[in-house]
Amino acid sequence: MSIQPESRFYVTPFNTPPSQPDARPSQRRYHYLDYKPPGGVEQKAAVLVLHGFPDFSSSWRNIVSPLTLAGFRLIIPDLLGYGLSSSPPTSKAGAKSSGGGEPRLAEYGGKAICTDLDGLLDHAKAGQGALYGSQTVDKEGRGGRVIVLGHDWGSWLSWKVGQWLQHRVMGIAGLCVPFAPPTPEPVSIDQLIKFLPNFGYQKFFAEERSTKIIEDNLERFLRLVYTKPGLFSGPDQPTKGELEKARGWNLEGRLEKLLTDPELSKLDISKVGSCILDERELQRYVSVFRSRGMEGPLSWYRTRMINFQEDRDLKESGLPASLPALLLTPSEDVAVPASMSVNMPRRVPSVNIVPVQGSGHFVQNEMPNVVSTEFQRWVEDKVFPSERNASPFSFKGWLTRSKL
Repeated sequence: MSIQPESRFYVTPFNTPPSQPDARPSQRRYHYLDYKPPGGVEQKAAVLVLHGFPDFSSSWRNIVSPLTLAGFRLIIPDLLGYGLSSSPPTSKAGAKSSGGGEPRLAEYGGKAICTDLDGLLDHAKAGQGALYGSQTVDKEGRGGRVIVLGHDWGSWLSWKVGQWLQHRVMGIAGLCVPFAPPTPEPVSIDQLIKFLPNFGYQKFFAEERSTKIIEDNLERFLRLVYTKPGLFSGPDQPTKGELEKARGWNLEGRLEKLLTDPELSKLDISKVGSCILDERELQRYVSVFRSRGMEGPLSWYRTRMINFQEDRDLKESGLPASLPALLLTPSEDVAVPASMSVNMPRRVPSVNIVPVQGSGHFVQNEMPNVVSTEFQRWVEDKVFPSERNASPFSFKGWLTRSKL
């Protein structure tokens, strides 16, 4: 069954980011897809679905049908810097090429984007007409509550939504990226890599010069990032030398060399592993990122100090035990190893951590059936019972609708 979304746009009010209150007020446009359950299927709840890097709303194409048929409305934005959403310039060169003005990196801060998403949910009238989450909707359709599902940076943002917009959230499900508590002092990228060498690629992304390098080698970059896990997943068996050249692309300095080094740039990526995206989808990704540029997507890696500044306003360092949480941890994720989630229950007491064997980082596309099944199971087992227990009104509605 083909389920067609509404393609909609939300424009923020004029405001300034919380970490830069003296900045000139600006607006941002967000494009989002709105998938509703087909006729005859009751809407159980709305889900705010957040993609990661390098991706856009299309990231969730393989789980749309099972979740909408199960009664979930999916609100899927292109996040700031991606797809058809605004991409505020963050470098002086970017600001100049976009018509002047100052760089606007602070607009990519987690709290700032949560503020934007709060308005987007009201624009979409999220929760209206749903079995769960509609009890707080006002006459204009604002104030509804949602479940949040995110991957990669979208997973990181999902936990931020839980911190900044807790009143709008029924539960949070993250793919790959665990909750990270705010730090008492700023942590530099070099300090981070010292403890997490697998984040070495982030140092390259954090440097403005990476924008042009990746844009100049865009298709090769996407093929590298979207390579299936397993060194023998490609159509041809690589030589030992080819394996050594491609191994550890996520470590510091390796990704840049694979893109620019005259010797390494000759390596046929398809020998190392086949691409998660089929050729048609890959070329669509190339077209989208080539037309919009990479400065916006890479800007998320350049906000360490901004997020530190915003996080100082948080009243709690974790999430409440009453908030249902789910984290799926793929076993073959080299960018975000499953071991990173071991301490998460200390800050998110309710979290269910579910390993996904045999999948790499893009688990929603590598194993979409596992993602949709585990998400639905968690919602039915944890989120909906929590809602029924918390609200007598909600329980009465559930009792009536379930015909008990």
